[in-house]
Amino acid sequence: PAWGTLILPKDKDDPFVIQPPIGYEEIIAVYSKEEPQLDWLPKPEDEPLELEEKHLESLLNYVNKNNCQLMRYKYLITA
Repeated sequence: PAWGTLILPKDKDDPFVIQPPIGYEEIIAVYSKEEPQLDWLPKPEDEPLELEEKHLESLLNYVNKNNCQLMRYKYLITA
């Protein structure tokens, strides 16, 4: 379902360039009582991490063993 349009970045003076391919992006948020001990998690000063299958497998294992809650956001990059 489409709930509305979100335009990023909010600050028009700080634009970023979208590189092809343009398409869908997803964000998965994990809510846990403790910080996950996953050695591949980036530090705040690191560049964003493009997840690979092995990352998702270890995250799924963590979620299944630790009674976590998940939120998933999927959005379309249009320009």
